[in-house]
Amino acid sequence: VSSASSSSVSSSSSSSVFTEPPHPPLKLIVCLSKNLWRALSVKDQSMLSTLNVRLSRTVTPGVHFVVATTLRRTETLMCCICRGIPILTSEWLMRCLEAQKILPVEGYELKDQEAEQTLGITLSEALSRARRRPLLRGYEVFLAASIAGERRRVAAQVVEAAGGTLLPNSHEPKHHHGQLLLYIDVEADDDPSDQQGARQRQSEKATFPRFALELLFQGALKQELRLDSHRLSSSRPLSCP
Repeated sequence: VSSASSSSVSSSSSSSVFTEPPHPPLKLIVCLSKNLWRALSVKDQSMLSTLNVRLSRTVTPGVHFVVATTLRRTETLMCCICRGIPILTSEWLMRCLEAQKILPVEGYELKDQEAEQTLGITLSEALSRARRRPLLRGYEVFLAASIAGERRRVAAQVVEAAGGTLLPNSHEPKHHHGQLLLYIDVEADDDPSDQQGARQRQSEKATFPRFALELLFQGALKQELRLDSHRLSSSRPLSCP
């Protein structure tokens, strides 16, 4: 599970929305946090496989539960919330191993009030919002070249999990035609590349606003898009609905 820094593909479909887990004997897909992967022995993994549980390292469509010890701002947490997937405590997993059967999940939902306060979220409310409507449904998202490396990879995963459509690099928008478009960039002063001047001149020609990457990451956690809070200062105001 990769942590997303604070400054730290494909079209959406109905698969981005959480679906209820199957009844046995159908396979249960469980995503584990990085710490739990380290703690889980080969014997434990074999036992879970016997119980018809498939373990996943990423929050892909079809995952039924995420199991974690704490809430942290990671790729896993952001994608999990965007897909509306329940987060369970590691105790549930341990109890299942001890009983050698899959136990009901009631009472094992992860509650971490201190982390929620730190992150500025209420987990249950965020999950409810995501299940009612994916955060980026109907949105097209373009990631500027300034969003690179691990930040870009995580951002792409968040866009997909939130039901948005990630535009390819070859389709950089030049004009806003009224569609729901999010152009994600960085402030010019934060871009050390040699192309800063060219990118800034190009942005001045744009007829739509640009937003900081934090719009996606905080939006994923809270399931709210606060456009005004994350509009870049060098960005033009939105003139089209």
